[in-house]
Amino acid sequence: MLVWVPTAFVSILVHELGHAFYFRKAGGRPSILLYGMGGLATATGRFQRRELLWITAGGPLFGFALAGMLLFTQRSLAQSGLEPSPLLVAFFVFGINVNVFWTLLNLMPIEPLDGGQFLRHWMREGKQKLRSTIGAVTAGGLALAGLAFYQSLLMGVLFGYLAWTNWQAREGEFQNPWNRGGSS
Repeated sequence: MLVWVPTAFVSILVHELGHAFYFRKAGGRPSILLYGMGGLATATGRFQRRELLWITAGGPLFGFALAGMLLFTQRSLAQSGLEPSPLLVAFFVFGINVNVFWTLLNLMPIEPLDGGQFLRHWMREGKQKLRSTIGAVTAGGLALAGLAFYQSLLMGVLFGYLAWTNWQAREGEFQNPWNRGGSS
């Protein structure tokens, strides 16, 4: 926990800073809210479709960049012959894994994840049923994979919930709260 909590915090913050960077680049005034298991970057302003695609991609791009910097630093330390402390080794391992694995999961085409946001901006409005179907099927598959292959109850419950909310959005029974101009 001594390493995990700060690593997760820094990873989430860097991810949200990626969204905020592209919000600002597009002329917006970004703000970031960090909460229990994630964060939300929002901004005032009106953005073109191309800008929204970059804003959405910003978080994953910064996450992959952080993983790359951690990997480069870890390898540089190993090649220098210095023996890092076990806590520093754990920080590198957690940081690289979190910023690669979480980012890949976050890129799945499931709302409210960045992949779902990207799909929404890419497909334009008016394709809610198709987007929600893609999200529900993808999330359902990840829930089953989480339970069956990874034996992860957390992954099963999280993606099961996302499958349900995406399916409800498809059926029009669930008000989609993710269409507010934010990027998670």
